[in-house]
Amino acid sequence: MFSPRMEHLIGTIFYSLGLLCFLSILLPFFKILKRTGHSPVWCILGLFPFLNVVCLWIFAFKPWPIDRGAEKTYPCLASRPTIQDTH
Repeated sequence: MFSPRMEHLIGTIFYSLGLLCFLSILLPFFKILKRTGHSPVWCILGLFPFLNVVCLWIFAFKPWPIDRGAEKTYPCLASRPTIQDTH
């Protein structure tokens, strides 16, 4: 249907678009993880369909390194005793 040269050009365009989409997903995750004090290598696991959900759950429930620094800087952000703890 297409000449070999045209097929090569179409393949190059699709490869370039795929690489652009890949980087547009990977770079923001890299920056966010770096700013929150986590290793940016975690963003590679986010590319795999099942592992990205597992990583999301891990990050949602583990203490972030930036939280430990905020507790020292802003003591009002530290966990406060509950009603049961005070009685």
